[in-house]
This record gives sequence, C-alpha cells and structure tokens, in this order.
Amino acid sequence: MIALRWLLLIPATIAGWYAIFAAALFTHFYVEQHFCPPEDLVSGFCHNAKIQWILAALIHVSVGLSSITVIGTATMVAPSHKKQTARAILAVGIVVAAYFGFVAHSWSLFLAAAIGGILGVFFCHQYFNIGFIENLPSENKS
Repeated sequence: MIALRWLLLIPATIAGWYAIFAAALFTHFYVEQHFCPPEDLVSGFCHNAKIQWILAALIHVSVGLSSITVIGTATMVAPSHKKQTARAILAVGIVVAAYFGFVAHSWSLFLAAAIGGILGVFFCHQYFNIGFIENLPSENKS
C-alpha cells in the first residue's frame, strides 16, 4: 500500500492541478461572458478595462491556489516524509514557474505561484504538525 501511494503521488498532484485549472477556465469564461458590458464584448473577448483587471486578478489567484493544491495533494498522498515531500514539490514548482515566467515574461505569475507554494508548505506544516513529530509510522497500517 505504501508503494502504491508513492506511485500515485505525481498523478494525484497533476489531477489536483487540472481541477484548479478547469475551475479557473470556467470562471474566466463565465466572468468574461456574463459581466462584460455588451458594447465591450467583441468577438467573444471583453475589452473593458475593469473586467480585464478582474480577469488578471482571477488568473493570479488561480495560479496561487493551484500551487497550494499541488503541495497539499502531494503531502496528503505521501505515506511518509511529508516535510521533505512538501519542500521538494515546492522546489520543483518554483523551478517550473520560473521557467514559464522567463519564457512568457510573466514574472507576476511566477510570484503568485511562489507565494502560493510557500503558503501551501506553511499550511501543510500546520495541518500535519510537520516539524513537531516527523515521519512516525501511522498506527493504522492500511
């Protein structure tokens, strides 16, 4: 069972990321189509400055939330070494976000991902009491 949980770590984190991604896409589409004034909606794209600001904020919040979700999912699925798992996923996530930030010249999204990742590690440390009692085998061996 422990090996299975380690094998499911990456697919579970990808599934968590896709869930946030899908929710963000739906929300982005909904906001753009339903809150944009009709005169500013051209060819399915909203050209209203206020709505564009809201959509940009939504994208940044979604990126941060996806970082939190990926780290939280990985930490929950990991059968042991939760502290190391959270930090390793944070490190990989920051490298990936830096790459995309560099390629797309979107450093604000990199910052959103990094802040979300750091918050994710902090929440996991608080939720799993990591740092106080580390890597003790669980009493329930299921």
